[in-house]
Amino acid sequence: MSEHTATMEVLTAEVRVLQVGSRQIALSVYGQLDEVRADDIKPFGRVRSRNSSYALTEVVGSDDDGRLCRSWLHDDGLEIGWAEGPPGGRLISARKNPERAEAVRKYAAMWSALPLIVLAGLR
Repeated sequence: MSEHTATMEVLTAEVRVLQVGSRQIALSVYGQLDEVRADDIKPFGRVRSRNSSYALTEVVGSDDDGRLCRSWLHDDGLEIGWAEGPPGGRLISARKNPERAEAVRKYAAMWSALPLIVLAGLR
C-alpha cells in the first residue's frame, strides 16, 4: 500500500459589484447600456450575461466622456469580432483579416485578467 499525503489549497478570486449610488446594477440594466468598440472603453471588469458563450468576453466600463457603457469580443479561433452590433453579430473570419484578429485577441487577453463583476438579480 502506498502512502498518500492529503493537501489543501486555498484559492482566492476577486468578485466585484457595480453600483450606482447605493443600488447594485441589475443584469437587465446592463443589457440596456450603450455598446462601444473595444478600443473606446475603459473596462471596470468582466460580466457574464445570461446567453454568453465560451467565445464571448463582455466588459462594463466607461467611455471617454465617463458614461457607463459595455463592450464585447468574440473569438472562437476562426471567427472574431467586437462590438459593432448585437453580441454575436458582425463577425469576420480571422483568416481574412489577421490584423483585426490580432487586435481582438490582444483585448481579449487584457480583459480576461479583469475581475468578474456580479450583477444584481441573483437569489
